Amino acid sequence: MSPSKNQGSPAGRGQRSALADRRLLLPLSIVLLVVGFYGLQWWRAGARRAEQRRDLISDTRAALAESPADRDRLGELMTGLTMLEDAATSSELLALQAEIELLRGRPDGAYRLFGAIAERPGASAAEQRLGARIQLARQDGFGGDAPASAAMLQQVVSFSEAAFADSGAAADAFRAWQACKRLWKHERAAGFAAELAAAHPESREQRLVALSQSFDPTRDAVAVEDLVIDFGDDAPAELSALETFVALQRGRIPEAKERAERDLNRFAGVAGVRYVLAIVLHACALGNPEGSIDRATFVQRRDQQLDWLEQRAPETESLRRQWQQMRLVR
Repeated sequence: MSPSKNQGSPAGRGQRSALADRRLLLPLSIVLLVVGFYGLQWWRAGARRAEQRRDLISDTRAALAESPADRDRLGELMTGLTMLEDAATSSELLALQAEIELLRGRPDGAYRLFGAIAERPGASAAEQRLGARIQLARQDGFGGDAPASAAMLQQVVSFSEAAFADSGAAADAFRAWQACKRLWKHERAAGFAAELAAAHPESREQRLVALSQSFDPTRDAVAVEDLVIDFGDDAPAELSALETFVALQRGRIPEAKERAERDLNRFAGVAGVRYVLAIVLHACALGNPEGSIDRATFVQRRDQQLDWLEQRAPETESLRRQWQQMRLVR
């Protein structure tokens, strides 16, 4: 029997194995280098995106804090925000977009962006504060359906009450007071007025509330002018109505009429603005001869405002008697 052939020495097999390992190691190393390179690029790109996101958020907050706001700049920032990957899902980004929409005079757009976040159970005080601002701005210009208007105002009260409990800020209590007054809930408004007076006795909000409770257009004309300066571009409907009343009391009827009509376009949902417009139109009617076309026109326009008020005011509202007396003038 012949001896078997030598299948190779262990040393030879080891040399071939090492050579094969080296051949495998080279492409594996190349793959790892490529993966590492692209992984590093991906990480760097992610870091750049995160930094750009932070910068955009910081720039937006700074622009929102400016007074007056640069609307062109805000438009550019809005475009940048909407291009972020989580623009439609991040509550932080949606809040910033809603803030921009508010400053651009688009409260309905702000509500579409942020309404669901403010209304969700467990919404933070800051989220509810923004929700209150949005709903109050929407109601400012909403002259239509009374139940829909009341629903907005009820949310303003609820959101602002929660925000005030968290922050104690004058603006939160003031918004709650505004909403209660517009809902004709005078007792509850008085409660918020008392909280505001106790917490912020010298604030512009407290001074406006106190002025509204005992307003005399002759005595308080200077106080109104001071508040107009203090509020600046943020003057609420309630202050604009008082300013119109002062102009009327001073006999500047054309100015009062112009102001009242302008305020109606801005604040169609605010009863105080409608009330002052009715008084101005009543004065215009009295300034024309009985039986004249001009007088009849002013009477008709006045009655349209009184109709709007009477459809919304409760039967117990004390102003109803004054409105009935005004209607007697034809």
